[in-house]
Amino acid sequence: MTTPFGRFIHRVRTARRLSQKQLAFQLGVHPSYVNRIESGLKSPSNHNFLESVVHALQLPADEAAELFSASKASQNAVRLPPSSTERGRLLVRKLVSSLPQLNDPQLAFLELAVDAINAGAIGNSAK
Repeated sequence: MTTPFGRFIHRVRTARRLSQKQLAFQLGVHPSYVNRIESGLKSPSNHNFLESVVHALQLPADEAAELFSASKASQNAVRLPPSSTERGRLLVRKLVSSLPQLNDPQLAFLELAVDAINAGAIGNSAK
């Protein structure tokens, strides 16, 4: 179960011919931490850690931007806007608890429904 962040780290690390142990040393972490990141078992850490990765891998600006984008895409936590309603928060909790059981057609259906709402195809008159 890898993540965009884990795939990015693995791709860049191997392109620079670094072992997980070597990268871990440069980052000041245990090699198992790098392994867990690449495997998708550990989410990207805070902004300072990401900056350390940029420095350790000597990433140019475009790759640094890709790193931050991959980090954001790999976050497991969902932060709801303060304006979320109680009903909206309950719906999100239901979706999160249902995710492991949903198959691809069901996920596609939910994605289409959200896209239709965002496009205005499904009105918001019944709040």
